[in-house]
Amino acid sequence: MREVLPGQAVALDESIYRDLDYLEAFSVHLKELSEWVNLAGYRVGLDKLGHFFAQGWQYFELTALDGETLERALALGRHQEEGRYGYLTTGIFSYADLAANFNGWRFWNRILLHDRDPLGGFVENLFLSPYVSCEIRLLESIRQRTLVRAWRYHGNFDIADYVDGAWDEGNNCNNYRTPIIQDKVLARIRRIRRDYVCPMQSQACVEARGKYGPYAPQVLHPQCLSPG
Repeated sequence: MREVLPGQAVALDESIYRDLDYLEAFSVHLKELSEWVNLAGYRVGLDKLGHFFAQGWQYFELTALDGETLERALALGRHQEEGRYGYLTTGIFSYADLAANFNGWRFWNRILLHDRDPLGGFVENLFLSPYVSCEIRLLESIRQRTLVRAWRYHGNFDIADYVDGAWDEGNNCNNYRTPIIQDKVLARIRRIRRDYVCPMQSQACVEARGKYGPYAPQVLHPQCLSPG
């Protein structure tokens, strides 16, 4: 099995999923596996960006447009991992996907600052500003004798404000639909790295537990939640 460099795709027959048959993980047989990139210093699969923007927006639709709670949105993500985005298609439940989803909600929420950031403290939220706001142009309104509004841009979007070590499946471990699938995947991993354990970087889990606080059980694997 060759080393895969950032931005480089890996073929299924060279991957840790090569031993899974169609019934166990039909989705991985039908499409290419995601590349990985170094994102703000973290090793992240490119599929996590799809979760960040797409599933993050789905979460935001639930809370901002449908009036649901953030807890309900997080529950939807877990349901998806137990179904079509996880167990049913790939045989894998990815907690790293859930971490990316949650941060995607934070991004979409921050654009207009619809709600306070649940991961920010009181003081941090007090000084938090939206990325854009629609503001009244006073002088222009007086000149035109009508209310004139315009979008005001407040700052740059930086993915580093959202990504963390929990986006890495090597730290925020996966669950597998069956023990057989798990054994096949772990056997392939240990052919490359005999001393493999998950999380690979325990400090990433320490930082993630601090970041997510009461939401940690919703987005972190039990092994990442454990101080040991």
